[in-house]
Amino acid sequence: DLEVFIALRANDVTQNKEETEKILSDIQETIKRLTGANKSLSDDISKMIHECQACTERSCDTFKAAVDEILQETFHEQDLVFDDEASKEVKVKEVIVALNGKATLLYDEVQQANKTFAEGLNERLESHRTMMQFLAKDMKISLDAYA
Repeated sequence: DLEVFIALRANDVTQNKEETEKILSDIQETIKRLTGANKSLSDDISKMIHECQACTERSCDTFKAAVDEILQETFHEQDLVFDDEASKEVKVKEVIVALNGKATLLYDEVQQANKTFAEGLNERLESHRTMMQFLAKDMKISLDAYA
């Protein structure tokens, strides 16, 4: 009877050890998934920031080119000599109107880029939050089983 009891206890200990190792393995896997999810989120945010910065830089370059073009089209050497103050004022107003139009387009483009960035970031953060909740539940289940 003692041999049977010892054999059964040894079997229980082995089974408990295997279950514990499985639970610890599950916990380690969940930690890896959490770490991977955080790195993925960080990488995605960095990429989105880079894309938003690139869009803003493109918009500014486009605006600068437009300003240069407007100034070249508007002011030629003969245009710098005005018959009177009124004609000078008209020319300056033309330039201001043209520049304001380009500035408005630039502003709209940058605003849209910022809006797209914010929406993408919110969407990605919500997705990450959902994943973290799921992984936290996995971790709790594993820890409850371990306890």
